[in-house]
Amino acid sequence: MVRYAPFERAQGQILTWNAAFFQGSTRFYVRGIDYQPGGSSTARRPIADATTCQRDITEFQKLGVNTVRVYTVDNTANHDTCMNALAAAGIYLVLDVNTPLYSLNRANPAPSYNTQYLQNVFATIDAFAGYSNTLAFFSGNEVINDDTTTAAAPYVKAVTRDMRQYIGERGYRQIPVGYSAADVAKNRMQMAHFMNCGTNDERSDFFAFNDYSWCDPSSFTESGWDQKVKELTGYGIPILSVNLPLLGNFTDPFSLSEYGLHYSHPYLARDSCSLQR
Repeated sequence: MVRYAPFERAQGQILTWNAAFFQGSTRFYVRGIDYQPGGSSTARRPIADATTCQRDITEFQKLGVNTVRVYTVDNTANHDTCMNALAAAGIYLVLDVNTPLYSLNRANPAPSYNTQYLQNVFATIDAFAGYSNTLAFFSGNEVINDDTTTAAAPYVKAVTRDMRQYIGERGYRQIPVGYSAADVAKNRMQMAHFMNCGTNDERSDFFAFNDYSWCDPSSFTESGWDQKVKELTGYGIPILSVNLPLLGNFTDPFSLSEYGLHYSHPYLARDSCSLQR
């Protein structure tokens, strides 16, 4: 039997309020890693593999993380052993609902936004909503990856809306739903504002972007992070910066390890309800 270090069990519900995550009345800061051995396009499902998952949790604890992000799951598999072990170790799950077989086609999104696709998304929600340490769902990851695929944005937002409404209509507890965007300079801010507008059940609970710009040797200003912080100051929902690479200056609050530690760095409110091209 695997025994884990005495971490506080990850069972308190995490919600968003204004520009931050909260566990009850306590601010919650996401410190996590991407956990998808072999990459997101492979058939491996790490949290359905109890042996591998329990082995790796010990390493997660050494890193001091409180969250793992998983890109691909089999929603027909049993995940009890791994999810319970993660919870016992004080670790939450942020889960992508798309898979290599069921996802939006960025080049031609309309046909891929269909009943079969949504049924798979909803089945993933059904499979994980009951775990107390399911922190959040991603409705998409880098669906828009350049300025020519911006037209897919309404479909990303539609999936986000559908997921939020489905969670409510099924009577599940509140589980935040957000989108993980590519770091595309031409539409990064437009997408951020587009996902943070409209009625409450249409808006994202949080916004994330995958960023690889601050690679060592570099700095806060050389990487352009000073401009990103300036742009996002005043944003109204929590922001996760994910997939950051190895940085050398570990005294800097933005520095992360080679394991791609995430951080949540929330800002205050600014809103726009149009996607400008």
